[in-house]
Amino acid sequence: MKRGYILLLFIAGFILQSTMMLYINLLGITPNIILCLVVLFSFVYEGNQGIIYGIVFGLIQDICFSVLIGPAAISYFLVALLMIEIKRFLHRDSMLNIFLASLIATATYYLINWGIIALFGGIYSFLYVAKGTVILLILNSITMIILYQLIGKRSIRYPQDRYYSGKNPYYYK
Repeated sequence: MKRGYILLLFIAGFILQSTMMLYINLLGITPNIILCLVVLFSFVYEGNQGIIYGIVFGLIQDICFSVLIGPAAISYFLVALLMIEIKRFLHRDSMLNIFLASLIATATYYLINWGIIALFGGIYSFLYVAKGTVILLILNSITMIILYQLIGKRSIRYPQDRYYSGKNPYYYK
């Protein structure tokens, strides 16, 4: 996917996250669309778009909504690196693997983000952050599956396709 389209998706996700998602919530908890896009572009697509746009929009998110500048950007960066590593072990065309990657990414992101903020004198305890984690895991997984159905399925080409020209070393023409 071209970088311009990805940038537009991240801008739309950021605007949706900061405006419309305030009205679409479950017990005051909303899904993190930027996190879902970072996971999608790091896990499903090739390249570094998830890392680059995760850092940029993490900084923008911190500048707009946080007391500290940097925890979200660092958390998105580490989640994107984790998803790139997990991509080596999980097939990206399985819905179960997308669901699993979403669960791992959500738990990792919020644990790292809480740890960085707590390191610099954050006032929230771990139990306060963890109490809404189950709902957040479900909402982020649903959002991730919807985004995968809308955007991610186009990236996967199958070796049995006669027009396949991927970089699979085990595929011979």
